[in-house]
Amino acid sequence: METPLIGVAYRRVLILQAAAVLLVVVFAIFFAGETAAASALIGGGAVVAGSLAYAFIARPAKVFAVSGKRVLLRHVVAEVAKLMIILGCIFAAFATKSFDGGWLLVGMGGTLLGHWASLLFPVSPLD
Repeated sequence: METPLIGVAYRRVLILQAAAVLLVVVFAIFFAGETAAASALIGGGAVVAGSLAYAFIARPAKVFAVSGKRVLLRHVVAEVAKLMIILGCIFAAFATKSFDGGWLLVGMGGTLLGHWASLLFPVSPLD
């Protein structure tokens, strides 16, 4: 039995998060311009990149008998990696000094809504 690279639940979360980012970016470009769209893309892209890192680190184990301690440790490490990637992207945006902070947060919030949508509606036509 081969272990999938990313589990089905993680894949659904990533697809809906990416769709939410694209929706926010299109909304931002039509209503606020290019800087707002770039900021929303950076904010949403940071969260998607963090979720992708989490999915790779916390993927199912290749061994069937894994202790709960190891599973918990894997998820804690995945969460820390996710946080570091998100903060790194946000600080990189701060360093450019050419971003709109409000739209950066809207991009992150839209991505979070995509995450929650994937958890609230477990059956998805995307699977």
